[in-house]
Amino acid sequence: MQICHTGREANYRAMTGRPVYAPSKMDYPFLPYRVHEFTDEHIHQLINDFAAATKRAIDAGFDGVEIHGANHYLLQQFFSAYSNHRIDH
Repeated sequence: MQICHTGREANYRAMTGRPVYAPSKMDYPFLPYRVHEFTDEHIHQLINDFAAATKRAIDAGFDGVEIHGANHYLLQQFFSAYSNHRIDH
């Protein structure tokens, strides 16, 4: 099972009027919508959500779980100096 969070690439959320989150708030010239910064609380909740999704996948019988971290999705956004301007932990 592969799980992921799209971060700033959550264009469906944007199209339905819901906020889109990324590591840092910035104006992405290639996105037609505004991006909000994850709060520390959001990040801790996200970690718990990944853990819960992993447990559900294991309980459903999957042999393994992969966290998708490429293609400009959330994990890659945290690793990128372009999209992550955070100075916290």
